[in-house]
Amino acid sequence: MSVLVNGSPTTDFDVGKGLRQGDPLSPFLFLIVAEGLTGLMHKAVDSNRFHGYKVSNDIKFHTLQFADDTIIVGEGNWDNLWTIKTVLRSFEMVSGLKVNFFKSKLYGINLDDSFLNAASSFLHCGVETIPFRFLGIPVGANPRRRATWNPIIQSMEKRLCGWNGRLLSIGGRVTLINSVLSSLPLYFFSFFKAPTCVIKEMVRIQRNFLWGGALDCRKVCWVSWDRICQPKEKGGLGVKNLELFNSSLLCKWKWRCLNDKVAAWYDLLSFRYGSLVANILCDEGREDLKHASIWWRDLWSIGNKDDGGWFGNNISNILGDGNEIGFWKEKWIGLSPLCTVYPTLYCKSGQQDAVVSAMGLWHNDTWMWNLLWTDELTVLETDTAAELLLLLQHIQPGNNSSDRRKWSPNIDGFFSVKSAGGNRLGFAKPEPGLSKNRRSESGLWPIIGLNSRPEPGLLKV
Repeated sequence: MSVLVNGSPTTDFDVGKGLRQGDPLSPFLFLIVAEGLTGLMHKAVDSNRFHGYKVSNDIKFHTLQFADDTIIVGEGNWDNLWTIKTVLRSFEMVSGLKVNFFKSKLYGINLDDSFLNAASSFLHCGVETIPFRFLGIPVGANPRRRATWNPIIQSMEKRLCGWNGRLLSIGGRVTLINSVLSSLPLYFFSFFKAPTCVIKEMVRIQRNFLWGGALDCRKVCWVSWDRICQPKEKGGLGVKNLELFNSSLLCKWKWRCLNDKVAAWYDLLSFRYGSLVANILCDEGREDLKHASIWWRDLWSIGNKDDGGWFGNNISNILGDGNEIGFWKEKWIGLSPLCTVYPTLYCKSGQQDAVVSAMGLWHNDTWMWNLLWTDELTVLETDTAAELLLLLQHIQPGNNSSDRRKWSPNIDGFFSVKSAGGNRLGFAKPEPGLSKNRRSESGLWPIIGLNSRPEPGLLKV
């Protein structure tokens, strides 16, 4: 076969079997090949040729990958630079792929500019500063500043400039608001809590387009925006309430903190903030918030007791082996925690932070509850304790199943953004079918603000 260029055939070449561009199998094959880069980095770390970022003895990071985007994290020294260059060149030779050094950037934390410039020349890539964008998210930026959200505001305004809303009916404008304008901030909403000024600006853009048909065309708003955001069966137009939409998306991280305990980011959060279950369900760790990252403070504040406690109130537990459920502080019998039902017994309990499996023992295949007290019980408290033991008489942990968390607004027990937002508005109904309780499709990692000053390190994207 040959290709015609300006009517003249070029040199012949042989035709072989392969995948066409856009073939759905192509990304999967690329992921298999890209996994080899991670294998090479593991080999370099195991042979002590590359030193990544060490959080603790058990938590270390050196390579973060999502499709064709890769972050290599390590100490800022020449040994690491030589290893990076060797690994990348080896990957090119083995796989046949080429690393785009023009798009690759070097980021230094507590490193001299002279070292960064020399490293940039050595690796043939540019030097940038933090914050930087990775997978569309500004890493290291302050989400509470309006400037961080300017790209989203500008993209909404740019979309409106291309529409002639005056030629559209109200139904057409509502469709465009729901399908386009409400979807533009979805990526940011799923990771950052938007400031109030940003929410108001987005609502202003949507409201002006709905009633005026243009960005700056102001007309009379005949119905309040809260009524517009109600579902159609409640008399509204079904437009998303952006503030509730934002908090519902962020609550997916809280749900993952309770269930996705095998992820590396979960270990990092647990190391930094202690028990995530106690932080999220029992509102503990408040005294450590001043040293926490902005991301964690915003996430912790959503749905806690100061916010009405709606997230924890919708979480219940299904008892399995009892190794994950707090006996006193979590809901696993009835609709309230035992510390709320029996406050006097909780105050005298010597096992306030114990899980269910630590509140008793097995004896001849029979579970025996063993409640310990720090002080002698009064007559009334003794009767209350007997009532509690009577309640626990036919309840025992299992040996073949683990504890599970249940999201009450959903009939299948799994968290969904739709049920979270609808529950806060008061019109949520259990959703039939299976909910897709899986990891975030974006594959993003939470941005963690460590209390101590970062050690000298090197980032290469």
